[in-house]
Amino acid sequence: MKPLLTLIMITAAVVVTADNTITTLSTKTQAVLGTGYATDRQSFGAVACVTGTPVFAGASEASLNFDQSMSETQLADSLGVSAGGKFRYGVAEVSASAKFFNESQSTAYSTSAIYNATYKFKSEILSEPKLSTRGLELDTNYERWAQTCGNEYIYQRDLGAKIFFSIRVDFASQYDKSLFETHFSLTAPMVSVGADFQKISSRLSKRTSVTVRALQIGGKVEKLSTIFPSTEAADKNARLLFVQCASGEYKNCFSVLESALAYATDTKEGFPSQISPELGTSEVGGPAILSYQTVPYTAAGIYPKNYPHLKEAVEIDRAYIADRFEENFKRRVQLNYLLRGKAMRVSHHQRSALRETEVLVDNNIRKILEASKACYETPEDCPPAKRRLVTEGTALRTVDDKVFIIKPESFSQYCDLAQGAVPKPSLKFIVGKVIEEARKADIEAFTVGGHTTDACLVAEDVVSRMDRLDLSNATLTELDAIAAFTHLRYLNLSQNRIQASHLAALKGFYQLVELGLSCNAIATVAPLSELAALTHLDLSDNDIQDTDPLSKLVAIERLDLRNNEATIKCPFPEERRCLIGNYKTSNAFIPLRYSALDRIQHQATLLPSGEILLSGGDFTNPMVEVYHPKYGFNSISLRMNEPRVGHRATLLSDGRVLLTGGWGSDTAEVFDPKTRAFRPTNGHLGSKRAFHTSTLLKDGRVLITGGWTSRHQFFTGVDPSGSGEIYDPKTDRFAFAASALSSPRAEHTATLLANGSVLLAGGLTTAGGLFTAEIYIPESNQFIETGRMEAGRGAHTATLVNSGDVLIVGGWNSEMKGISTAEVYSTKQRTFRKTAGFLETGRAHHAAALLGNGKVLITGGFTEFVVPNASGACKSCLRTAEIFDPIAGIFTRISQHMSWTRGYHTATILENGFVFQYGGLGTGAANSADLFEFQP
Repeated sequence: MKPLLTLIMITAAVVVTADNTITTLSTKTQAVLGTGYATDRQSFGAVACVTGTPVFAGASEASLNFDQSMSETQLADSLGVSAGGKFRYGVAEVSASAKFFNESQSTAYSTSAIYNATYKFKSEILSEPKLSTRGLELDTNYERWAQTCGNEYIYQRDLGAKIFFSIRVDFASQYDKSLFETHFSLTAPMVSVGADFQKISSRLSKRTSVTVRALQIGGKVEKLSTIFPSTEAADKNARLLFVQCASGEYKNCFSVLESALAYATDTKEGFPSQISPELGTSEVGGPAILSYQTVPYTAAGIYPKNYPHLKEAVEIDRAYIADRFEENFKRRVQLNYLLRGKAMRVSHHQRSALRETEVLVDNNIRKILEASKACYETPEDCPPAKRRLVTEGTALRTVDDKVFIIKPESFSQYCDLAQGAVPKPSLKFIVGKVIEEARKADIEAFTVGGHTTDACLVAEDVVSRMDRLDLSNATLTELDAIAAFTHLRYLNLSQNRIQASHLAALKGFYQLVELGLSCNAIATVAPLSELAALTHLDLSDNDIQDTDPLSKLVAIERLDLRNNEATIKCPFPEERRCLIGNYKTSNAFIPLRYSALDRIQHQATLLPSGEILLSGGDFTNPMVEVYHPKYGFNSISLRMNEPRVGHRATLLSDGRVLLTGGWGSDTAEVFDPKTRAFRPTNGHLGSKRAFHTSTLLKDGRVLITGGWTSRHQFFTGVDPSGSGEIYDPKTDRFAFAASALSSPRAEHTATLLANGSVLLAGGLTTAGGLFTAEIYIPESNQFIETGRMEAGRGAHTATLVNSGDVLIVGGWNSEMKGISTAEVYSTKQRTFRKTAGFLETGRAHHAAALLGNGKVLITGGFTEFVVPNASGACKSCLRTAEIFDPIAGIFTRISQHMSWTRGYHTATILENGFVFQYGGLGTGAANSADLFEFQP
């Protein structure tokens, strides 16, 4: 077996260095001592023109170059593909050495290190040289001599073996490469590279890969496979082995590096142990011919007749051809890397451009190789061959190097960057949100056969099949990652941090029908003026002053411009297409001083004097307080007859206040503002009640319905009441209604309608929120069913608006999470219908107050169920507030937040139209109050 000959298959034969050393490369380069060599063609002759006695001289040598990485030029020289020489062109061919050289080079997206070990035996030298029989025959024929014997001959062959190791790190981007090189260098000794690299591997992108390669020339090359954990992907026949490690599998590469060092230095089992000097170069385990050394025939006293030396013009043309090859070869290496996509994937558009460039570069290399063949095999044909490379029609094509600059175009490419070592937080946010939405749409696509798939590519595919994408409330500040999703028809980008400059990413979204951009930081709308298909555009809660660019959007049906600058105007003649209202600067929540007692699940009752009676909210303290709009909080000397929590307080027609029930209580008492005293009623409630309703009827009586009948259950009660009863102030007693409720219910609402009847809606039972509603008819003292709500809900609010209809907002759903929908009960049709708009946030146990302009203020509440606690801490409590417009049917967020987070609080309209909010659960809320100063 000929180790070297079967390993290297490169077109040309040898490389001549400055000291006339010729490195062997292929089956065409094998030659014995005395073989002729032509320097102009850089090729061996067919026979040995000189003969003599072979002798061995010098000493065996070993060189271990593991203390520093080789340069690519050194590697090329050592492999016999020196830059600028004929055999440099061989890297364009398929061979183990060429592949090793190609794959070991650094690119814009990779960095590499190469280490080697060389074992050299005594050199074989031709002594006492003289013309051979064949040489004597050719000596008299110039043409035959020049073709067969050249102008020099081989006088020495260097025997030995070589082994090479390369470590290449491929990155997802140039940014990742720069970050890596800032903290780490692959030029360090090989013994430390593995350990150092392992320290920083956790900081690398998931798309970073490491490849360790090995190439052996000479010796028992099959033993090279022992250093690799698996050789399934190795080219054993070519003696070129490799292992590739992705994120989380770097330990395989570190193990190979350790084994490589041992293999290269182990004199018993490793590389040094394989070489048998006594074997010939064609025998298994024998040495390879590492290089030849040539001398002119004149050194042996042989003077060929009239041999023409290479002309200067040919040398210049060869240099030009070599330079063009270097340029195109480097581009070919870069193309191979990019098209493989092992680190930085390319989009379809980019791949097409790279493929076109690949064809162009390959054609250039083909032309260069044809010219180089002429220049070296028939030097006299070199000048015209070179001219063909620059002549129009056959000239080399110019390559646009911009194609190698891979800027992200597709979502999956941005996704790769987001998984880098130190990704931009803004990019990470949007990529994470897109993947989250894609998982919601098709979770099964992210697992195949129980294995996790490429989340970036799968998310891109899933979203490409969706027509709507919700990226709201994700703190987004850039949109480039979704720029390719131009097929979308519905896109929600509300509640982020998007500025006008980020909207350029939406160019090309010509199919968008609805676009949500509320609650961002947009100052100009010019980038949106080309989205001609838009019918609904939400730009509320931004900083927009000029809307003129939007006048181009002729298909717009609704343009939401609420909560922008005060001077904003509708860009359309039909102003009904626009929603304009401002709650940013003319309204504010003003904190008030603290009260004396913490109150949760209390009651606030506006007295005829303009004061507010604050009662209950503490299981152990029956103290009440009065808030005066001018003088603040004042305790009064008397207390309730018992502590009450979850009770109800109702202002009677004569100005007194009826307090009923509470957790575990069936008692009631009356507060008289004139005497500042509480007294028990003559009779008790028909059952214990908490979170029931208490409604003043037009005839002065009070309707009491439902509620929890257990004690201290805190909304986990299992016993909602199905009864209703009437309190008569004249008799000071309670009596059950003539009929029971259609459904037991607690935490429902009761609203006195214009005709004197009472609407009971929703509520909670053990099965969750109720869809049902019923009407109490005072004349018959009975309950009758009415329309069914659109959503089952409890702990919601019900507000009688100026039209006489009832607005139902929020509440708990069956999973005890806040509902973001609202609906209106039509008193004429006795049916419920959904409102056009939704709450910004789902909420329950919030407060609602009818403002002087007919709109409804919604404040605080909970997004998820929470049990009251001593500290008042509440992660799901809200500080936000919204205003509902009954005419437009939509909610508008108030830009300013409440002074504290609140739930179970009260909101009371004062005589001046301001809203007094007090108590509730939330850090600092229980004994605090704030005032909503409302300016219509």
